[in-house]
Amino acid sequence: MVAGLVLTWSWHPGTIILLLVMSLLYALGLWRARLRSPEDTSIKARHSAAFFLAILLAALMLLTPIDTIGRTQLFSVHMMQAIVLTTVCAPLILFASPAALLRPLIELPLLRTVVRLLTMPLVATLIFNGAFLFWHVPKVFELAQRNPTLYQVQMLTIFLASLLNWWPLIGSLREEINRMTYPIQMLYAFFDGQPVDIFAFVLVFSGVAIYRLYNIPPQLNLTAFADQTVAGALLRYSALTGSARHRDAAVAALGVLPAIAARYPRAAGAGLAVAEAWLAGPAEIAVVGPADERTRALLQTALHAATPGAVLALGDGTEAAVPLLTGRGLVDGAAAAYVCRQFTCLAPVTTPQQLREALAVSS
Repeated sequence: MVAGLVLTWSWHPGTIILLLVMSLLYALGLWRARLRSPEDTSIKARHSAAFFLAILLAALMLLTPIDTIGRTQLFSVHMMQAIVLTTVCAPLILFASPAALLRPLIELPLLRTVVRLLTMPLVATLIFNGAFLFWHVPKVFELAQRNPTLYQVQMLTIFLASLLNWWPLIGSLREEINRMTYPIQMLYAFFDGQPVDIFAFVLVFSGVAIYRLYNIPPQLNLTAFADQTVAGALLRYSALTGSARHRDAAVAALGVLPAIAARYPRAAGAGLAVAEAWLAGPAEIAVVGPADERTRALLQTALHAATPGAVLALGDGTEAAVPLLTGRGLVDGAAAAYVCRQFTCLAPVTTPQQLREALAVSS
């Protein structure tokens, strides 16, 4: 183990067979395409490299300890698996499949009809978003967590559905099968992402941990909701590119709040919370105490009563591995909580009611 994370490899025969079959079919397709049209130079080495890179990344996500951790310990790692499979592997596979490679398939009338149906924009987005959201219904997700094979089915379903989802935008034969104008492609790209975006916002702003079976290692000093929030942020971030100066970009984005507040009050609320955290600095809460009921009561109060963006540190009062815990000790031998801003703290409190009052004053 490293930091309490289980490093068990996930050797799932079904996944290994699927990835091998995909690789063999791709190699066979390359051979047949070159045999059929020796003069065709549209299939290049970069296509093969992209395909086998996608297969290697998929194997990394599904057959290594990453899979075990994503299923049993960290929801954020699960979301990383989904992001890599759907936004890296799937586009690489479609890029690796030029028209010369796929055209023999659609020359079969039945197969052409099936492909045309599945890659229709509405059908493709319904299949992908439906599969993604169905597998993330808490009860269904918990079933997959308990069953490693079902978890693999979940991840492979999402992965394969994402191939359909990307097809209307980058599929090599999209013009021949289901042609879309560029403005329609833009609308498709925008509306297609809305269901998953909404799901991500629920993860980040719900305030509660939705997936409760994760056994998060205590060495990570991470709560279930914090892990869920990281997952939601990862899901949103996967759609973004640009400068690494995210804080400056966030501050600049706050400038649009007055313009959107009247039209989108709920969306503006999240922006106002960010603005408050930026101006005042996030609330900092240090809870110190032994593993007893008083400590747990203070911790639960901190988790439920703190403002969005608050930073919470938990210690036993004898060490200061986290800077926020430095100099924060027990009070008369009992658990205590410190409410701070920029490491300047109010007097320590020892009861949940006092902690709620201190948080109210701090906010």
